[in-house]
Amino acid sequence: MLFSDKLLDKINGDIEIIDTDINFSEEMVVGVFLGEKQTGGYEVEVTDVLDQNDYIEFQIKINEPDPGEIVAQSITSPYHII
Repeated sequence: MLFSDKLLDKINGDIEIIDTDINFSEEMVVGVFLGEKQTGGYEVEVTDVLDQNDYIEFQIKINEPDPGEIVAQSITSPYHII
């Protein structure tokens, strides 16, 4: 979870963000990263956010290519930021 504009800027690098008006005293940014994968076909998605009173639960869905599936032969780094 990101709690400051400075950290958000560091992660974004050269990526243009449409709306950067995040009030970190009331909001947060969450990123889920699968790390480096040797092929395409991998996906990650935050599917639900649940307020559990004393903590927040993030439900995620991870898709991996089936064995033998034809996928892009390039290194990928799947992520989802909300």
